[in-house]
Amino acid sequence: MEYLEGEDLMELITREGALPSSRVADIGVQVSAALSAAQTRGRPLRNR
Repeated sequence: MEYLEGEDLMELITREGALPSSRVADIGVQVSAALSAAQTRGRPLRNR
């Protein structure tokens, strides 16, 4: 997988504080979609 520049979740929360539940749900949907796509392509998923 390629590396994408951008703000990580910790930086977002530090900058904005507590996020509204709708934003948290949207982030969750994006993470789920990314994990599903990676698994479909046969990419190994691992923790750092």
